[in-house]
Amino acid sequence: MGSNTFSSDNSFRKWTAGSYERRFNRAVFDVMTFYLSDPLVAQRAIAARKGVEGDFKSLCESNQEFVKSIEATTKSLEATVNRLQIWGTALAKRIKADLRIPQLQQNQIILP
Repeated sequence: MGSNTFSSDNSFRKWTAGSYERRFNRAVFDVMTFYLSDPLVAQRAIAARKGVEGDFKSLCESNQEFVKSIEATTKSLEATVNRLQIWGTALAKRIKADLRIPQLQQNQIILP
């Protein structure tokens, strides 16, 4: 399978140093399933899959806050909200959709 499309071989894995890591990443699973469980979002993401994957790779390569949220202290509320916000913003821009992106308010995750 090519590295320019999401495939079952690299789903839910972190992109590092030019390739996908071998192990399943729960935090990546978390952000992908949160947004892609909506059928309309999934349909748009599939239609734009190369761009969506490129955006994911770019975040893994250049956004330290995103990387930290998927590899260290992944269970904290802050890390969860950070990865959902960062990925949700990138995905919304790519698929040209207004997504409900979680916010942290009074130590709770809410959907606006």
